[in-house]
Amino acid sequence: CYAFVASRPALDLAAELGETVLSIGENLETRPEKVVSRINRDIRFSKDKSPYRDHMWLSFRRPGTPQGSELCIYVAVDVNGCEVGFGIHDQVRPLMNAIRREIRVNPEGFEADAQAAFSALTLGGEAYRRMKVPENLPPLCAQFYPLKGFWMFKGFTDPELLRSPRLAEEIRQTLRVHIAPLFRHIASLPPEPAGQCPDPSASAGHTNPSAIN
Repeated sequence: CYAFVASRPALDLAAELGETVLSIGENLETRPEKVVSRINRDIRFSKDKSPYRDHMWLSFRRPGTPQGSELCIYVAVDVNGCEVGFGIHDQVRPLMNAIRREIRVNPEGFEADAQAAFSALTLGGEAYRRMKVPENLPPLCAQFYPLKGFWMFKGFTDPELLRSPRLAEEIRQTLRVHIAPLFRHIASLPPEPAGQCPDPSASAGHTNPSAIN
C-alpha cells in the first residue's frame, strides 16, 4: 500500500477514471492532483507519529468543497484491497432531507435507480433510532429513509486483480453500471434547508437500523 500511495499509480488511476466520472457528473473534480489524498499524515495533535498514511483515497466531488460535506464518488485503497463507492460520510441533513422527500413523492423512480446499485454494492450508514418510516415504501427506499448519511460501495480483494491494469476497468464498469443511475438521481435533487424537516412526523416512531445491509 505504501508503494501505491507514494508513487505514480494513484495519480494514474485517477487519470484513467476521469472520463467515466465526468460522464456521471460533469461538475465533479477530476484533476488527479486534486483528487488523490496526501501521503503525509497530520501528526501535530496525534499520539501516533507515523509520518505516512497506511491507506489512501481518490475523492471526486465538486471543486473546493470539503471532504465528506456532499455527495461524492470515491476509491479507497489499503492493505486489504480496493473499494469504490459513492455517498456522504458526514451528516448532511439538507441532502438526506431531499432524499426523504423524493422517496415519499417518487418512490418508484428512486427504487428503479437504486436497483442497479443494490445489485452489486453494499449500503452503509447510521440510522436515526427514532424516525417514522412511511408505510408501504418499496424495500430499498425503506432502507434509505432513516439514514443520517450513507455510502454504497463494492470491494476488490483479489491480489492478482489489484496488481493488474484490469482493476481500472473493473472500477469503470462499477461506476457506469451500478453507481451512475442512483448518483445522478440523488445529485439532481434540490437540497432541503438544514433547519427544515420535510416530514413533520420524522422524529416519532421507530425504525430498525439492522435493515441496512
